[in-house]
Amino acid sequence: MAAVDLHPDLIDFPGTFAPPHDLVPVVNGLHAAHAEIVTIDQLDGYALARPATEAVRTLRRKGWLEPLRTRRAWSFAPTLSPLHMGEFRELRAWLRFNADSGVCIAGKSVAQVHGWLRRPTAPTIGAASGKRLPRSLEDYRVCRWEPDIPLDHVHGLPAWKPETLLVFMAAHPAQFTWDGIADWLWEIAASVDAELLMGELRGRRRSVWMKAAHLVNEGEASELACEIAVQAPANSHGPYKFGQNGNPAQRFGSPPCWVPEFEVMDYVLPVWWTGRM
Repeated sequence: MAAVDLHPDLIDFPGTFAPPHDLVPVVNGLHAAHAEIVTIDQLDGYALARPATEAVRTLRRKGWLEPLRTRRAWSFAPTLSPLHMGEFRELRAWLRFNADSGVCIAGKSVAQVHGWLRRPTAPTIGAASGKRLPRSLEDYRVCRWEPDIPLDHVHGLPAWKPETLLVFMAAHPAQFTWDGIADWLWEIAASVDAELLMGELRGRRRSVWMKAAHLVNEGEASELACEIAVQAPANSHGPYKFGQNGNPAQRFGSPPCWVPEFEVMDYVLPVWWTGRM
């Protein structure tokens, strides 16, 4: 077999050394596929002249593969992750072996991957209550929530839809970091689909509906907010305390705000809300 030259883009790539001739097609192939994650099974598909485990050791030693905490998976050094997705390589690797786990990008990271945040946030994943997560994912912040609508897919990774994020914010304000909310609440309010939002709210308490309506209204989508309030179940009445327990409003001395149209006593936005810039 004739020798194959290393792709010009990879020659003198920082931190790497020339791979052995029999592994050049592997490196070129991974580069052509824009691979972020490499698994043993992938390498077995290259009809290697050496065992896949030996190929991994060689490519690691030469700097082409970088270690991950997920077993039998590595990061391919030359591939740049899409914007905001680099912190989710470990999740991407784990999902290669657990695609049906329901684990996904969640929480404030949903706003991050949509490009709504002005400041970075801790990478966050979502999992159902009781779902055991491996040690390889322990560096992620975890939101315990099971969406009632389908997941999005962002650059090949499952993620909450904006509708799920908004309902989670309404249902569990204490599990959410609200700094910077004035910069992007209007963006999520403008992006949600009414039917999907109702689907995520369906079956939940009236208090969650009304808090979601309040958030949407503050995000400048007043018509949708009114629709949510009208369709909310009539099995209870307010006031509904939004973020009272341990809320920073108590620390900073900001008084709560009573929102009569949604029966919400808001302890959250008085601290963080400054209006759309």
